[in-house]
Amino acid sequence: MSGPAPAAAGDGGFSRRTATWLVAVSAVSLASAILLAIFGDVVHTAQSAGADSFSRSAIGHRGLVELLRGLDLPVLVSEHDTASKLPDDATLVVLEPLVVEQGTRSGALADMIAASSRALVVLPKWYGEDDPTNPSRLVRVALVPDEEIEPILRALGIGDGRLVRRPRGGPVPLEGDALGLDPLPPADLVGPQLIQSELIEPVLWTGAGVLVGEVEIGDATVWVLSDPDLLSNHGLGRGDNAVLALSLVLALRGERGALVIDETLHGFRSEPSIWRVLFEFPLVLATIQVLLAVALLLWAATGRFGRPAPPAPPVAPGKEFLIENTAALLRFGGHAGFALRRYLATSVQEVARALHAPPGLDLTGTARWLDRVAEGRGLALRLAELEREVGEAGKARGERARRMVDTARRIHRWRQEMTHGSEHGPRAR
Repeated sequence: MSGPAPAAAGDGGFSRRTATWLVAVSAVSLASAILLAIFGDVVHTAQSAGADSFSRSAIGHRGLVELLRGLDLPVLVSEHDTASKLPDDATLVVLEPLVVEQGTRSGALADMIAASSRALVVLPKWYGEDDPTNPSRLVRVALVPDEEIEPILRALGIGDGRLVRRPRGGPVPLEGDALGLDPLPPADLVGPQLIQSELIEPVLWTGAGVLVGEVEIGDATVWVLSDPDLLSNHGLGRGDNAVLALSLVLALRGERGALVIDETLHGFRSEPSIWRVLFEFPLVLATIQVLLAVALLLWAATGRFGRPAPPAPPVAPGKEFLIENTAALLRFGGHAGFALRRYLATSVQEVARALHAPPGLDLTGTARWLDRVAEGRGLALRLAELEREVGEAGKARGERARRMVDTARRIHRWRQEMTHGSEHGPRAR
């Protein structure tokens, strides 16, 4: 007789320890996805210490991006084909571009301005030396040479322009009403860098030169900011520079339109590729989560390992199948009552033989003799009573199956008590 099958193998599920690990991994994965959804923009920032919109160093412009986004202004940092992302209502922002005259970056700057209707170009001023222990910080800074800024001025059509750098820093009184500020606060700059040119129309200026000037290039209106300290990370916190910087951007942008900040001129180029993005941080965490979920689904759907299990035989071995099949046939053919009567007759014969009934008795005499034996032993069941129940069970309709089973059990009980004695009385033998 075979024993019970192992629960784990028959169910095809995971063990308790495996299920605990799966729940823990799923919880961590879900928490990571939620955190990335909340802080994804903070996490996904290119490591830089230069004068770009990714940099959190003193000369970087990450603070400007966060300030604009904090005011719910649409800001797009472009790392690919910026010119194609400039609809009519967009404003191009080019922060301290690295341009070499007659080079590809000079042509890219011209293409971006030609594709825009409004643009803000911020001239370079500082370059720095990265901290070897922290690539997002600088150990020292120095002024960008004039000859590296002159190609930008020529690309903007200000070929006669020259830079004026005042050695002393501090608040610089400004003139101009384009920003709509009254009174106009001073700009707090470290060694102000100004432009002197006949080809530029002043927007904000001082007696020594122009801080913000306007030039027309094709159909585009371009504002040129000569000193990036007004809106760099270290400059936004000085005096009223943040007010001036925000007013400058809003005055150029107008009532609507996105701000598209170009980073291709800083060397940040990223060709669009869904597959590459899926395997870059932080989306690689979501990719791992999906792959893990698929792997667990396949694992859970796999019912077995190894060779296929042999199919069950059409006829099960042993007596159990034969008995169940015979009972089903009798029940289907309506012969259950006959089987019950046969079971009673067989039981009577076996009990009479076991108790050594007198020979020569017919069926009626044998029944009377067995009832006298049962009465003498104090047994409750009588053979006549069982014969009556067998007859009634065969005629029953609604509860026929249950009545027959109950009667068969009583016959079995009578047989056991007659041959072995009642469990409440003395044994017969």
